[in-house]
Amino acid sequence: MLSNLQFESFAALLNGAATIHGLDAVPAWQNPSQGFKVLHPTLRSMGGHNLGLLLKIGLGEELEAGEKKQLLFNSLTRQQVAQKIQVQFFDQSIRFAFVKGIAQDAKYWSNLPARMYSDIDIWVHPHDFNAAQQTVMSLGYEKIRPVQKLPLTHLQVPALFSQQANPKVCSIDMHPVPFDGFRRPKEWDNIWGRTETVETSVGVRTVLPPEDEILFWAGNQLKSLFGQWPKACLDTFVMIQRENIDWHYLQQAARNANLAWPLWALLSMLNSFHIDIPQKILEDLAPPQFIATHLYGCMSSQKKAGPSRLDSGLRVLQVLGLSQDWFGSLHYGLNWLPKRMVEQLWLSR
Repeated sequence: MLSNLQFESFAALLNGAATIHGLDAVPAWQNPSQGFKVLHPTLRSMGGHNLGLLLKIGLGEELEAGEKKQLLFNSLTRQQVAQKIQVQFFDQSIRFAFVKGIAQDAKYWSNLPARMYSDIDIWVHPHDFNAAQQTVMSLGYEKIRPVQKLPLTHLQVPALFSQQANPKVCSIDMHPVPFDGFRRPKEWDNIWGRTETVETSVGVRTVLPPEDEILFWAGNQLKSLFGQWPKACLDTFVMIQRENIDWHYLQQAARNANLAWPLWALLSMLNSFHIDIPQKILEDLAPPQFIATHLYGCMSSQKKAGPSRLDSGLRVLQVLGLSQDWFGSLHYGLNWLPKRMVEQLWLSR
């Protein structure tokens, strides 16, 4: 479970969101024992990057004029890019949806865009992916990382684009498959009949329905072993508060997508902060106790996976297991474990 500092930092983050959205204080919220200087590094160590100003609001601190200006500037520059992409993709009948930070910012944070994010994430239908890439490059972006493939896991890493004129302004992550392909395709992946084109305060945006956005976050956090779970839980909290969630659909879609356990992890974490989650949903999605313990361990750990092949192999093996892809786990383990043993023998010489 979370340490006291982790609990306080995330409770303050939720309270910041509640403050901006005009909601009652989070039930688990109480005056923390530590201030911003201690809780902010704790939040960052949990994967809550770019959320420091929202944390300050949750702690009852007033933002300075320069900080508010920074929030507005970051949102405006990214939404201007998103608007160009929206128009071009729509005109070319490219099937897509904005996901994660860019979608959340457009739909829910018009009062004060304190839900910061560093790039624009777009899920694009695989058949339209080449056309989408060409369109983005015609808008002044260059591809700095193509879609990369790994054994068994299909298309793993999304294509990454940066602005030619100013690479530091805003990058674009374009996903041809959800969750960067850490599992075999499922029926839920064919989501394109459910996408919504909605009017927001920053213009029209094509997005996922809230239930599917929550599920996208669950899969996204599974593939990173919950490396950024505060953002996932923050967005899920806002959607639960602002939308009329179809819990039955969410439950069934999670089963269909083999994401019942990671979805349970996000909802269970919110439930531990006394956020109202239907108990029947939690009971139905709940994994065996040893899996639940492992999931909580991933979320409370501040140790991130390293760059070595050993770390990467273990992570993929865990991801396949936690998505209940038993055939994929076995196949990957039989191919990867012998290589690991050879490596260990070589290192022990």
